[in-house]
Amino acid sequence: TELIKYPCKKNGTTYTIPNTVKIIKSVAMEGCSELTNIIFSTGIDSIEAGAFLNCLRIEQIDLPAGLKKIGNEAFASCLKLHTVGIPASVEKIGRAPFFMCSKLQNINVAAENTQYSSENGVLFNKDKSTLITYPTGKTDNSYIVPSSVTTIAERGFAMNSSLKQVELPASLTKINTAGFFACRSLQQIICKATTPPGLGNQVFRGVNVSNVVLKVPASAVDAY
Repeated sequence: TELIKYPCKKNGTTYTIPNTVKIIKSVAMEGCSELTNIIFSTGIDSIEAGAFLNCLRIEQIDLPAGLKKIGNEAFASCLKLHTVGIPASVEKIGRAPFFMCSKLQNINVAAENTQYSSENGVLFNKDKSTLITYPTGKTDNSYIVPSSVTTIAERGFAMNSSLKQVELPASLTKINTAGFFACRSLQQIICKATTPPGLGNQVFRGVNVSNVVLKVPASAVDAY
């Protein structure tokens, strides 16, 4: 019922998880660099923290119907992962589940999911008040954050190297820790909020902020 550890150097590029498995334990598949394809059983309830950390060759993940929980950094550093499908059953997604997935372009959430949603490959909570993950591998030069967003989650935009301009909505109240970590191409931020949003720790670490222009409402210049 629990997948505890898949040997990192085991031969074979495809692994089918047994139907008895309910939980994929923390770091169970860590460093399985030979695997290119995972076939999930429909009985899986939980994928724990870092379960697929550093699975360097997996390109696409279609998570199974019935899955309820995705742990912190569950798929971090899956360097070839470009597409993720999240089913309607998922109720909880932990911190930065796809951190450092440098090829990731699309996170697609089933429309029937009651806790999460996606738009143009970007992951949000259901009502789009929180932007959870802007995929690291998206190649657009600019992005307008939806007007419903009040919060950018921890590492929400982290390590995207294509974005040059980001427009933040008037509704924004908080950018959490490392929200724009290592967004090295960033040149302009347009923030429409008249009250400056609160900032977590090291929001712009790894960004040459002296090269970034910040545009805010004229009435709010003194506040900023």
